[in-house]
Amino acid sequence: GTILFYAQCAAIADPGGDAAHYRIAGWREAGALAGIVTAAILPGALGSVFGSLAGYAAFGALLALAAPLVLLASTPIWTVPAAPVPAQFDPQSFLSAGAGRLLVLALLNAMPVAVTSTLFLFFVEDRLGLPELAGPYLVLFFLSAGASAPLWSRLAARFGARRVLLPAMAMAVLAFAGTAILPVGAAWAFGAITIVSGAAIGADLVILPALFAATLARARLPQAIGFGAWSFATKASLAIAAGTVLPLLQLAGYAPGGTNDADALGALNAAYAILPLLLKLPAMILVARLPEDHINV
Repeated sequence: GTILFYAQCAAIADPGGDAAHYRIAGWREAGALAGIVTAAILPGALGSVFGSLAGYAAFGALLALAAPLVLLASTPIWTVPAAPVPAQFDPQSFLSAGAGRLLVLALLNAMPVAVTSTLFLFFVEDRLGLPELAGPYLVLFFLSAGASAPLWSRLAARFGARRVLLPAMAMAVLAFAGTAILPVGAAWAFGAITIVSGAAIGADLVILPALFAATLARARLPQAIGFGAWSFATKASLAIAAGTVLPLLQLAGYAPGGTNDADALGALNAAYAILPLLLKLPAMILVARLPEDHINV
């Protein structure tokens, strides 16, 4: 469903050129992140009124009631015809249009987020010693990303992808560096870093898919197949992160929620903060080397 939705967004934005791709991506990602925040907060809010189990039941009932309303409200989206595309997928055309380069960028750029997503709860609970703040930090992160999404889309439409992405990626690098030196119990400092890193991720969520959609549209490539590959690249980053970082931390002696010595917590700190910083640098190099037709709007 998500793949088809992204493809249809590309079809809707196609007549308006690259600026329209950035604009629709900004509102799409802001809406998606607002949904994440609502889904994170609402069960607890309902549970405080009706009790925990009844709160989740009420949340499920609200989703069931909302589904037909969303269906009716979104019907016009699916009436926009997609641009004509070749009957068969041509990998050579896909690569020559620059879509392959952007897929590599998507994979590399998703790796730091995949690592931090995998280790977030471990870091907050065991490294910072703030388990009660894990939920609020997550909500703060997604709020920051969602609030920044429309701003990033406007900046990209005005100045181009590279000029906006590179400063946003530098923000993420600074956030990772700051996280690495935090002392135990640094609640306010980590909250500030969460806001900065959330805003930086907002740029990734908006600009890179919009850039990819514009590339597919210009080359008249099938958007659904393209975003299927895009989804695979981003999901593969999560699999790679979990499949490598978690076993390595276990080898270093780290046990989630257990008694960990300084070396084990140092390994967790390096995996959560230093490794993503290093992984972000190759993605920044690829962004800096984007060809001119991927920059100007």
